[in-house]
Amino acid sequence: MKELKIDDVKKVKKWCKQGQHFLELGEHKKAIAKYDKAIHLQPDCYDAWFFRGVALDKLALFEEALASYKRATQIRPDEYQAWARCGYILLKSQSYQEAITCYDKVIESNSSRYEVWYDRGVALEKLGHFEEALVSYNKALQIRPDEYTAWSSRGYALAKLEDYKEALASYDKAIQIQPDFYAAWLNRGVVLEKLESFEEALASYDKALMIKTDKDEYKVWYNRGVILDKLGDCEQAIVSYGKAIQLNPEFHPAWIDRAKALIELDRWEEAVATLSELKKINPEIIKEQTRILSEKRRSKKAK
Repeated sequence: MKELKIDDVKKVKKWCKQGQHFLELGEHKKAIAKYDKAIHLQPDCYDAWFFRGVALDKLALFEEALASYKRATQIRPDEYQAWARCGYILLKSQSYQEAITCYDKVIESNSSRYEVWYDRGVALEKLGHFEEALVSYNKALQIRPDEYTAWSSRGYALAKLEDYKEALASYDKAIQIQPDFYAAWLNRGVVLEKLESFEEALASYDKALMIKTDKDEYKVWYNRGVILDKLGDCEQAIVSYGKAIQLNPEFHPAWIDRAKALIELDRWEEAVATLSELKKINPEIIKEQTRILSEKRRSKKAK
């Protein structure tokens, strides 16, 4: 590429400076226009490509932002910031393997960034690489030991590896740092259930429900019902299954387990009604309905 004239160098610097000014003011379209001018005159201007990406990112134009960041990495492959930005966008767009490649590039230049290790762990977790994800979360926690989200994510990876006691310790650490962290209480309940500590699991689910609700609240009520069933409290299990059904009528395990709990209490008419309602939602479930009733009848007669 031919060398720029002194006047052109000054113009590029001026446009980049103006772009930065508009970026700081939140006027992102004006910033992009200035960076475009700089790039037109100097196509290998790293700052123009990088900060153009930042402006596009702010406008949620992620594909265009990614293209700008990638161009910046081509100009200066050792600049970790552009690689980190690429990784973040790729993670959000569920391009997990590409995101990991970008984070690895960052780590080559700067291995002390918490966000990079943490997000790398998330990407690995999404790909089902839980052992590698655990290594990344551990690295992140070495940098920032008080990050409760990393402790919770570490717990999730450990649970997937069936190391439930260590997972529980991680969730407890997350809760110690942030007592109102919903995800930690919820997943702590799952782990305690795996450890057959049912009363503690129930307490964790109840705490999660006290903190907040979300789109998956029905699963918490369902899990709560399963535990109450195991503790022999069919009455309260039925209430929990009912709440799960109310929140998500399409979730057929709650209907089926509610029917089982009703049969356990000899409330046969309600059990049949429950399964009949389920059949309206999912006609294919008729086979399951027949099997449940037959098994429970045989079980009751045997007793």
